[in-house]
Amino acid sequence: MNFDDPKDMLTAMVKLRGSTDGAPCLWWYRGLQYGVIDRQPTLLWQVEGAQLGKYVQKDDGSYDHIFHDVMFYLDAKTSELLEEYENPYTGETNAPPVMRMGPFTNNHSVAGAQIQLPPNLPAGAMDVNWIYEPVSVIGQHIFIRESATTKIMNPAKGKPGASDKDYFYINDFFTLSGRLSDVENPDVKSAPAQTSYTSLNEWTPWLGMGNRDGAVLGRGETVKLASYEDLPTRLRGWIDTREPGFFEDPEFALWDQPYHPLNQ
Repeated sequence: MNFDDPKDMLTAMVKLRGSTDGAPCLWWYRGLQYGVIDRQPTLLWQVEGAQLGKYVQKDDGSYDHIFHDVMFYLDAKTSELLEEYENPYTGETNAPPVMRMGPFTNNHSVAGAQIQLPPNLPAGAMDVNWIYEPVSVIGQHIFIRESATTKIMNPAKGKPGASDKDYFYINDFFTLSGRLSDVENPDVKSAPAQTSYTSLNEWTPWLGMGNRDGAVLGRGETVKLASYEDLPTRLRGWIDTREPGFFEDPEFALWDQPYHPLNQ
């Protein structure tokens, strides 16, 4: 495969992130998030979650990626589920929510990626600039880099302790990796893969930081799994008790569910 060819790069990306035959793929992720004020980071918490998605090829050769996530906040040291959180900046106690993100549909083509707005999200509420970056191949290792800047309507504006900004900016940087032999094998539809990521976002709204200067820096890792049972036992327990049925629909009848904005 020639990864300078946008068609080959797109095929490689779909094989690693999903499956070229449209089969659903489950990802596990875990990371750390830091508050940053005056360029000084403070570890806030860990996050752990899962994403279920699938790639559906269209007549024009592009792929629709349909996916949704569920994520939990964990204590920075003990890794236990956070029921309450004492804000180190304000001294106030907050209740971290379970994060439900999506459903979203991204269209990936040789020209780039475009996100489709959920039908009950107002026009202009979200704009995403998704960029493919150069592919690297080292021996049998392939790395595909992407970055995405999202401008999204502030879901918490008007609530106590919330910023009065009209929009938030969310910046995500991904490095998707796997084995070159899997990507180049025509019999492999879904290649084993992992991702490292970094994010630089506005203050998480539930933290109640108002209009204080600063940001949240995140970093973490993700792994593609073979089945729901491969998720860590405790994560499956949290999903089954707090978000039952979240990942039960392999055909993604997701538009029937209410939309939950990022970081609400």
